[in-house]
Amino acid sequence: MGKVVYDPFLNKIRMEYGTITRMSAIYDPVIGRERANYSTMTGGGFTPIGIPGLNTWYRSDLGITMDTGVKIWADQSGGGHHLIQNTGSLQPSLLTNQLNGFSALSFDGVDDFMQTLLFTYGPPATIFAVFKVRNYVNATSIYDGSVTFTGTLRMQPASPSVVTFAGTNLFDATDLPINSYTLSTVIFNGASSVIQFGNATQVTGDTGANAIGGFTLGSRTDFVDNSQIDVVEIIITNTAATTTDRNNVKAYILSRYGI
Repeated sequence: MGKVVYDPFLNKIRMEYGTITRMSAIYDPVIGRERANYSTMTGGGFTPIGIPGLNTWYRSDLGITMDTGVKIWADQSGGGHHLIQNTGSLQPSLLTNQLNGFSALSFDGVDDFMQTLLFTYGPPATIFAVFKVRNYVNATSIYDGSVTFTGTLRMQPASPSVVTFAGTNLFDATDLPINSYTLSTVIFNGASSVIQFGNATQVTGDTGANAIGGFTLGSRTDFVDNSQIDVVEIIITNTAATTTDRNNVKAYILSRYGI
């Protein structure tokens, strides 16, 4: 069994999951007549557009508007939640051929940041991010929400520890890679929240229940505590991602970036 869907980003029909067997008639010159021909279509074409509750999606090979650096990183989910930085000196650089041939947005850790307009989501919410911390600096923010320290992923208090927060601190003290790309999964869902890097053992606990709102990348919401990070892709949902959703995203990231 399988499911076929129309993917507007691919502009074609693709398999969502599973396998479907198709029958067609072909002419067989050996028997001198038409015969049945069976073929299969197998899933594996998953893209984030199929994730339930998707509300924001950034990819470094799509939606980039350049100025001095990256001025706009356009949301590919259709939600219109574009990351914007109008001031040239505060714009991240775009580095080519960084991860499996894909570009990355590089934040200088001094004053670079990008931010969306305010929009409502979470908790629950899930943020998948493919990024690299070039240099661990205590009390710097990888990302944040629309209110300081709400919906945040932050380096603290010492390498390689990180903390997430939406009213309550949840720490992962051991799993943040330094100077190598990783897929981070952060689920903001009250007492059932999760932090995981790659396939490391996940940390579970309570991140609180504060509303998250918009999205800030490379700094705190109020533009301080800037981090030295390179970012390739971000996927945000307004749901607590299920195990199936998480496995689909991991497989997608593995096939695309090799991590």
